[in-house]
Amino acid sequence: MSAALTLSVQAELEHRPHTYEKHERCTNPGVCQICDGGLAHCTVCGGFEGSLLDVCPGVQLTEAQHDWNYNKFLSEAKRELEKYQRGYE
Repeated sequence: MSAALTLSVQAELEHRPHTYEKHERCTNPGVCQICDGGLAHCTVCGGFEGSLLDVCPGVQLTEAQHDWNYNKFLSEAKRELEKYQRGYE
């Protein structure tokens, strides 16, 4: 979790799911990544895919906070990939 989040927001994290963007009248059905479920975007915190926390903080996060979350996601994914690759050496 980002150190930039306040303690009061951290306390609320356990109880708030993300509110995912939905298009009421999509102009690109069949190719829209949001409507077709290929892209997750929270309308509350503004997170996309790898920058999403496990639960929504309930506030709009800054660009720096999203970057921190995404870089943490990439680091964890890299570690998992390295563990997987070591198993096949």
